[in-house]
Amino acid sequence: EADGLYLEQIDLGEGKPRQVISGLRKFVEIEDMKNRDVVVILNLKPAKMRGIMSNGMVLCASNDDHTKVDPLRPPEGAAIGEKITFEGFSGEPIE
Repeated sequence: EADGLYLEQIDLGEGKPRQVISGLRKFVEIEDMKNRDVVVILNLKPAKMRGIMSNGMVLCASNDDHTKVDPLRPPEGAAIGEKITFEGFSGEPIE
């Protein structure tokens, strides 16, 4: 299982990088992950994976059978750490 994980340090404009663990090694080459702009879900409780804390989730898209997975890129011109929303969704939490 650990062979499929990346331990990432992602700059989210918070002063220091946020540690995130993702299961993307099977889908994205390390060269394609380095210095890549990604969308990160931050309003999750920290989770321990293989004894290491993960403090977010890299948002991805996939095909129907999940054999191809690709991290979403933020909109062009979005600043590091900028909150993004999707048309039709207010971005407010669901009660």
